[in-house]
Amino acid sequence: MSASHYIGIDIGGTKTNIGLIDEAGQIVECEKVITQMSGEDSFHAIKRIIETTKSMVDHLDSEIKVESVGIGIPGTVERKEGTVLFAPNLGWKDVPIKKLFSAVFSQPIYVGQDTEAAALGEFLFGAGKGLNNMICITIGTGVGCGLVLDGKLYKGRFFTAGEFGHTLVEKDGLPCNCGKKGCLEAYASGTAILKRFKMKVDEGSYSSLLEKLNVDDIRTEDIFVEAKQGDSLAIAIINDAINYLSMGITNAVNLLGPEAIILSGGIGSEQELFIEPLIKKSNSAIYSLLVDKVKIANADLGEYAPLVGAAMLFKDPLYNT
Repeated sequence: MSASHYIGIDIGGTKTNIGLIDEAGQIVECEKVITQMSGEDSFHAIKRIIETTKSMVDHLDSEIKVESVGIGIPGTVERKEGTVLFAPNLGWKDVPIKKLFSAVFSQPIYVGQDTEAAALGEFLFGAGKGLNNMICITIGTGVGCGLVLDGKLYKGRFFTAGEFGHTLVEKDGLPCNCGKKGCLEAYASGTAILKRFKMKVDEGSYSSLLEKLNVDDIRTEDIFVEAKQGDSLAIAIINDAINYLSMGITNAVNLLGPEAIILSGGIGSEQELFIEPLIKKSNSAIYSLLVDKVKIANADLGEYAPLVGAAMLFKDPLYNT
């Protein structure tokens, strides 16, 4: 008898994970590709992702039946038509990604925001299992969140609910990729940490990293490594990101009163330097009646939460209406 499996595709700001997921949410197979090559437009980037996905499906054992393909996008999606309305970190606008996939695959195609996919993955199989109301915040190239309210994904009337990274934290602040200024994402994402570090260096601040790497070669990961070795500039930039992110978490908790805040994304691996102080600072600021009631914790599925959740988009009522 054929075993039902599902393809999940997590299109990130820099890399894309393509995975075969079973009914229990386990990753059976996974491949990584670069999301967008230098100078590549959205059509050719998606074409490469489709080719890798098709190759994976074509090489599966005959007893494995792929029931659907789910795609998580780092941007706003119109779910019925499967159109990427706006993905600022990729420069994509009005991209008919469902149509492009449907031209190659006969299975149903589901397209959602990567952050809601992460939330669904954690809700079904991870740290949010058994809860009815939770917020899954993803911290990586950008900052976003997925909302599960009353046991269902919530996107709002215009499909934009959960744009956590574009909540305002500074009036007339730093420019954001969305075209506005002062967004949380411009201060607290992995990209923001790198940009703000380089900005301080350009202004004359010293870092021991400059003795090891050229400024242009520094990555966000290098800043965390140097912070662990006591570099004052690296520590200051990371702490600043924590302060801004805790502000956003506090506002989200006070506004919605969820049972849990789940932290997902690449920076989630930086426990001692980032996650633990972030949880402590957030707990110290939220509304007093919610202290010790709202769980703030790491995602159980880690960086693969959006991949698993994308494969399971077909399960949510949001995609069956």
